Order: sequence, then C-alpha cells, then structure tokens
Amino acid sequence: MDGTLESVVRYARQWAVGQMPGQPIKLILELYVEAVRSLRELHSHGLVHEHVKPRNMMLKYGHGKRVYLVDLKQCRPVRAKPTDDQETLRHKRRGCFVHSFALAPIAMHTCEPPAFKDDLEGLCYSLVWQLSGSLPWMRNPALPTPVLNMSQADSNTLADAKRYTNIDEACEGLPGGVCEFVKEVLGYGRLQVPRYDHLMDLLRTAIDQLPASEHLRRLPFLDEALTPPGCRIARHFTDQHNLRRLEKLTSPPGAFAETDLTPPPPTPPLPPHTPPSPPPVAKRRMQGVTKRLRGMGLVALAAL
Repeated sequence: MDGTLESVVRYARQWAVGQMPGQPIKLILELYVEAVRSLRELHSHGLVHEHVKPRNMMLKYGHGKRVYLVDLKQCRPVRAKPTDDQETLRHKRRGCFVHSFALAPIAMHTCEPPAFKDDLEGLCYSLVWQLSGSLPWMRNPALPTPVLNMSQADSNTLADAKRYTNIDEACEGLPGGVCEFVKEVLGYGRLQVPRYDHLMDLLRTAIDQLPASEHLRRLPFLDEALTPPGCRIARHFTDQHNLRRLEKLTSPPGAFAETDLTPPPPTPPLPPHTPPSPPPVAKRRMQGVTKRLRGMGLVALAAL
C-alpha cells in the first residue's frame, strides 16, 4: 500500500493551497463511498473490523480511489443473535479497549458485543472529523481528553457525550447528505444489517450538493482525468517501477538517463522466405527409386 487515507487527504489539502481554499470535500466523500464498499465486503464474511479510522484505510497507486482496509488482526466475528438473553450477551462482550477514544463507537465504551453498526459509526466520526477538522467532544473543554490510559468513568462520560450530541450541530456547514448519512448509521439497531447501497447513495447525494467550484478541484493520480498512462495496468509492475514511471512522466524531457523504462530498439526485419527442404524420409525414398531405375538401365536411357 502507498498511503493511508489520512495522508492522502493531507496531501490533497496541501496540494490545493494556492488553487482554492478549504478542504477537498469531493475527494473525501468519494473515498468514503469506497470505504463503505470495503466494509460491506468485510461484513459479508461475518467480521467486524473493530478499529475503523483514517490510518487503517489505505490507497494503492494505480488503483484509483479504491480504499483497502488494513490492521485486520483485530477483526472479530459477529456472534450476537436476536434470541440471545442478557447473560449470553454478557459473555460475548468485548475485552480490552483497542480503539482510538475520539473515533471509537459508543458500544466500544460500554463493552457491548461487536456489531456491523460499530464499524460504520467509527466511519461516521472519521468522516465528520476530516470534513470539519474536529468533533464536538474534542472541542468541549469540560469533557475528558481522549487518551489511551483513560479511566472507565471518563470513558463513560465520553460515551454519553457521543450519545447525546446533536447531529445537526455536529454537521453544521457540511452537505445535507453527510448529515443524513450520520443519522442513518446512528439509527441502526445492534443486530440490524446496514443498508450499504443506501449509505453510498447518501454520500453521492452529498457530492451532488457541493458547489461547482468543488467539482473543478483535481488531485493528480487519483482523478481519472489526470491519471498518467500506465496507471490502469500498474498492478502488473512493481511499486518501484511505478514510482520511477511517475518521476519520469512528471519531469521535463531529458531529465532522466536511459533506464530500463526506455523502450527497446525496434526488431530488425525478418529475412526473405525460403521454401523448406524436403524432409529426410522423402529424400531417402527418392534415392531408393533412383537406384532401382539405374539398375534397370532406365536412367541412362532417359539421359539419351
């Protein structure tokens, strides 16, 4: 993998300086559409990622905006069923806290059994954080600071802040589709199967709600229109070859010496076609016929 989603967005933000201010909202929303698709693939195997955050979502050079999930060692199966009683659910609860406190779902604070909703909830927090720059519980000085060694009492306080946060205020200034996306995810039940296609449609609606200036923003090597030649078949080459090719495509002519990327010389033309010699078996057969004719005197007679 070539870069996390967080580093790609940071690069896009720095690259856009001098062109137009603000966050690359369209790029972020497009990447999160692909993130929902990746989570759907993971959930189809009955697994929950348990640690969804921008640093655990990566992009591969040459694969466009496709998002890959990493750090899968913490995945857990979904074993809770609607028929489970409270005692059974208690035995299926999570163990130690393994998530980032600021982006962790509420169920992680309360140690509830894993559910598909948890991954999407962490995705919502990551989306709002990258679009607006912070989350409501990060800006509130009265709340405990999300740190690794947080006590259980502070963790419960942070969980209550997430539970009672006004979604409209948290998504203020963002496209309406983002607010609907967050409301849809937070409204799911613990055992409910998410509507992934509907969630992706909500994010696409948010893209359509952006002003025209956002649709003019471009990021090299991620936007289809600016993808250099060869990126679509980059999976057939090594990463070093791809990086070398990028440097050569973005450099002035003559800046690079002759390398293995230089096309080979043209193949020389083939010699003119000559008919093949008769096979050895046919040649020996003709020699035998000639010998018999010579013995009969017919060869000498034919010569006269």
